[in-house]
Amino acid sequence: MNILVIGGCQVYGYGLTSNERSFVDQFSDRLKETGYSPQITSYVFLPLATVRETLAHLDLSNVDLLIIQPAHYNLQHPSTFWKLFKTPTKKVPKQAGYGLTTNELSAMRALPPLPLDRTPIGRIKQMKNWLKRLLLCVSKPAGLVKQLLYVEQEIAALLEQLHPHRENVILLTPTPHRDLVSQWLRKQGRTIVLNEGNRWGMTVLDTHLIIRPDEKVYLTDDPSHLNSTGHHLLGQALVACYEVQQGLVEEVFV
Repeated sequence: MNILVIGGCQVYGYGLTSNERSFVDQFSDRLKETGYSPQITSYVFLPLATVRETLAHLDLSNVDLLIIQPAHYNLQHPSTFWKLFKTPTKKVPKQAGYGLTTNELSAMRALPPLPLDRTPIGRIKQMKNWLKRLLLCVSKPAGLVKQLLYVEQEIAALLEQLHPHRENVILLTPTPHRDLVSQWLRKQGRTIVLNEGNRWGMTVLDTHLIIRPDEKVYLTDDPSHLNSTGHHLLGQALVACYEVQQGLVEEVFV
């Protein structure tokens, strides 16, 4: 069974120990228990602008299941806030690039952690984030948050491209984020993925129904990356979603 996964660093289990299982690992384990021999190839850190071109270079007729969580990195608080009001530039790849195997993904956990700002959020920073979110709320109806327009256009085009393979696609909405601005962006992204997924007749797993922006399911002092508990919840939900898609069960209870 050939599986293609496209997503962020949670695909390989950023921040987990070698003994802990990412949500993709847990999904693979479940498939093995039911008699499948999953062969998983993953693309991580793939910019949204390159996803369509990358897929165009791949033979999707040989892919039994495509799991994709689009636009994760486009929907978080950038280092320069005003970037959200500018349309990102596109860099089109000439080839698909190198997909990673399960063993290669596991090895990536040994990479140094990201240089996150772990300074406790004080009153001033919290107030700034509230004002930023307010500005985004006011600007969105006028179409001024160009990043969101870009994400919506790219996802719509991506799903149109994948429409012939829709029965083999599972979309994941962007995972919730504990940063105020990032969470606002993730919620907008959630709506985009749900709407476009439904429009193109694809199965969508809404991560916001499974993961809450609570410290219990995130790495310590990390507002973005899931811990083993979060991965376990997401892995279980992905299994249930797949079983519903394949008609193995009738409903998913969340």
